[in-house]
Amino acid sequence: MASNESNGSQETTPMNDASAASRLGWPGQATWLSIFIVLCVVVAFRSILITPFGLTDPAEFEYWFFIPNRDSGAVSVFIAAWFLWSRRHALAETQRESIGWIQYVAAIAILPAFWWAVWVSAQALLIPVLCLTIATLAGAWGGRSAVAVMVMPCAALMLAFPPPAPLQAEIIWRLQNLTADGANQVLRLAGYAPQLEGTELRLGNHAFVIIEACSGWRGIQVLSVVALAASELREISFRRTLWVVAASIPLGIGLNILRACLVMLTQEELKAEFFESHTPQGIAVLLIGAVALYAIAVRLQGDADPVGPRSAGPNREESEGSSLFPSGWRTFGPSLPIVLVGFSILIPVLREAPGPTDQAAYDLPTSLGRWTGKKLKLDYFFPYSTPANPQLHWEYRTPDGPTGAQLADLFIAWETPKPSGLDRMPDSKVVLPASDWTVVSRDAAKVWQFGLDAQEAIVARADHSKFSYVIAWRVRDRGLLGESLLSLLGLAGCGESENGCPRVVVRVTVPVFHDDADGRRRAKETANQFVDAFILPLKVLEIR
Repeated sequence: MASNESNGSQETTPMNDASAASRLGWPGQATWLSIFIVLCVVVAFRSILITPFGLTDPAEFEYWFFIPNRDSGAVSVFIAAWFLWSRRHALAETQRESIGWIQYVAAIAILPAFWWAVWVSAQALLIPVLCLTIATLAGAWGGRSAVAVMVMPCAALMLAFPPPAPLQAEIIWRLQNLTADGANQVLRLAGYAPQLEGTELRLGNHAFVIIEACSGWRGIQVLSVVALAASELREISFRRTLWVVAASIPLGIGLNILRACLVMLTQEELKAEFFESHTPQGIAVLLIGAVALYAIAVRLQGDADPVGPRSAGPNREESEGSSLFPSGWRTFGPSLPIVLVGFSILIPVLREAPGPTDQAAYDLPTSLGRWTGKKLKLDYFFPYSTPANPQLHWEYRTPDGPTGAQLADLFIAWETPKPSGLDRMPDSKVVLPASDWTVVSRDAAKVWQFGLDAQEAIVARADHSKFSYVIAWRVRDRGLLGESLLSLLGLAGCGESENGCPRVVVRVTVPVFHDDADGRRRAKETANQFVDAFILPLKVLEIR
């Protein structure tokens, strides 16, 4: 610590300045620098820290809690901010003498990761980058102890990190089937007689389709954040917090099944207009889940102190025996956030805005050879409950012949890559003509006309009273793992054509009039003849 010189003018040390500011109730240097760093981080990551609070339409309140491909990151941001605030004193107490070399290495890694995430507009990637930034700044201030204090805030933020869109669609589809099966079993145990067909449940005069918003995926995410909040309130260790978070998954699935049953029973039994909206039931089960998770946190509460004590402790600005900042903190602390702010402003200016990616005009012929067809009405809820995917659905038939008329149903969809959402139809969903169909058998196949891998299946509806043969294939698809990895990196689409080079799904469905070996063989032959007749229109899809 520098000493005062008696040269006619009196100088004070920085520590004495801080102590005087503290006694006068003014913020000290550390406080002002901390505020500046926090503001820079918020500005740099504004797209994930501020934008989630911009709910434009209050009528879309339900989207925050239930719609899988809508943003509800504000919940995680709010919880993470609360965690940070409650740990501010614990973080201050971890101050060390100097910054370690590992923090400089981490900062060097953060810069290209942040640049890439902003360049490709992969907002989801900014969440782990933000957590790494927080951990790096905390480590520079107080080493491993400070990083441990930041575990809970980063965990809350990471719960807002969505899986890659293709993988998310696969998970949600499985949850839809699990919810439909579970609701069917619960209603039967309650004495009702529902009829389950695929993801559609019939009860009385009503048919209920378990769509993506009814899968419970968003509810599981919200309850996971609630689990962190409950653990924070009970001040339990991080290890025990993981148990509470793990409990939120089966709890969310179970409560969502009960929610589906409640929706069906209220509309079938009460028939009240109030219950036409599913939001009240959803909010009710989320509240029940929150209470249950809090009870679990209370049960797991131990005598050990929480990770990152919340006691205020001594004020470092009033301590005369230590430096105000770790060595190098005045430079390192604000420099990293300032550079990130500069990147967040500069990159959108340098990056050329993507042009329009409207799907090139494409339609199917009304007649081709012996086949004549008509366009069918699209189902908004299946296979995509979003209007973002251009779709065509036609039914074709041939004139009556010696063996009767031949029928074929042709469905084509362009899976336009999106930053988030359900942009890839799950493999087990591709072969289903509608939500009330189920798969009897499914095998790998080959569309020899185009040399593409495909799936062929026998599907059924209405208690196996109606069967169809389905062959489905994809164009420009790299598989679930490949598409998920590219989506995670913000590289969805091959980017070689003006329309964004979307994936294309093609499905041909032919009815099986007699469910035996001969009937299935005839249906497969009809599908093959149909593809032969439409080889040119379908081949065009590879360049569209």
